[in-house]
Amino acid sequence: MFVREVLRKHWNGPVVFDYAVKCPAPRATMRDAGPRIKDCRPYLATVVDQARPERVLALGPWAVYSLLGRSLDMESSRRGYGWVRGDTPTFLLGNPLHALENKFLRKR
Repeated sequence: MFVREVLRKHWNGPVVFDYAVKCPAPRATMRDAGPRIKDCRPYLATVVDQARPERVLALGPWAVYSLLGRSLDMESSRRGYGWVRGDTPTFLLGNPLHALENKFLRKR
């Protein structure tokens, strides 16, 4: 709900929400979870192809890895971005649940 409210304030266009990982989320490190995420990536690619977004917002390290195929230290990244489908900007943000719990992350 937090993310939806923030987007509603700043964007009037169509919005599609979906999970980057449709497989059961592993309780492991990115290295251990990599093969599972790679198995789930075709689903996400289909969603992106069908939605044809103007921009993508990836929330958290699992979404970043699923969309871009590489991991990232979310705490050291500021104003991070990448590209999906070659021409669609993908903005990288930390997990919004962490932002709700930490006032410094929420402000950022």
